[in-house]
Order: sequence, then C-alpha cells, then structure tokens
Amino acid sequence: MSICSSDELRADRESISGLFLRLRNGITRAHGEPVTLRPYKWEYDSGIVRTDSTQAEYDRHIRDSELVLLLFHTRCGKWTMHELYMALTQRAKAGLPHVAVLVRDLAPGESRTPELQLLLDTIATLSAVDEEIQPVTYATTDELAVAVVRSLQSIGLELPIKRKSDAQGRTRLVIDGLGSETIATLNE
Repeated sequence: MSICSSDELRADRESISGLFLRLRNGITRAHGEPVTLRPYKWEYDSGIVRTDSTQAEYDRHIRDSELVLLLFHTRCGKWTMHELYMALTQRAKAGLPHVAVLVRDLAPGESRTPELQLLLDTIATLSAVDEEIQPVTYATTDELAVAVVRSLQSIGLELPIKRKSDAQGRTRLVIDGLGSETIATLNE
C-alpha cells in the first residue's frame, strides 16, 4: 500500500499509519488468508530529499501496491500529481493498484489551487468511466478512518472491525479482539 499527499496532510497520513498499526494487531484477512498491512510512504526513508532517482524508487512501490491512497486538500504538488499518474497508468496496464482519492473538506477561508481543482474535476470525469475511482471527502480523522476502512474492504480485505453503540448512543467502529479500541465515532 502506498500513501501519497502533499506535506499539508502529514497528520492525516500519520493517522492512517496509526490505523494500519492497530489493524495489524487484529486479524486482517483476504480470501480467508492472513494479511499484513504494510503501508509505504516516503517519510519512512530518513533524511530523504526527493530527486528523480528517489522518486523512481517510490514509483516502484506504487506499481507494486494493491492500493494507493491519494490525499488532497488545498493543493497538489508535482510529486503527488506524478504518483497519481503512475497509479492510474499501472492500473490501466495491469488492473492494479486500486486507487482511493480522499479529499479533505475546506475550512472557512480556505480554497483549492486551480491545479488541484482541475485535477479533482478530471478525477470526477474519470469516475464516470471507472466506478472504483470515486473521490471521497472527509472533514475529520474519524471520517478519514472510515473512508480508509471502506477502501480496504472494497479490495477484499476482511477487517476485524465491528460497529458498537456507546453510552451516548453514538456508533463506534472498534477493532474486534482489542477490547474497546475505537477507530472512529460515526455521526449517524
């Protein structure tokens, strides 16, 4: 799995990595077989300075991924645009990776760059042809966690996640087998 975004979404990328670590402790399966979630993101490479050669290494990880999570908010940098292109090109050739486009809602006073808006408009057009590539918006890390869980389930992962009601009547997604560890609280 690859996680791609500009630096403005570092906290969101870290929350996804935390979710994956918690899911590793549960029993995640695909087609009845155990699966280990191993996200790859460029921050794992200490002291990395992006160059064409380091990007080539990251491109290899994207091509080898089953799922690429692309996060956007107000801008889309050169590298994230390139990573989206790599994922879509590989998907057209081989049917993989699955591509999840996750878009953080704008806060009051924020706006998207024209380049990102054009990209999101293009993705919306593409989603009419490839139903799997449907941009999902989120406002909170809980909503992001739900979107990531749904993306993982859409590629066939059997996640150890259950819905439970809490004392306040809210619905929580919890990791089965880890007590009451909450992934997200849903506003249903």
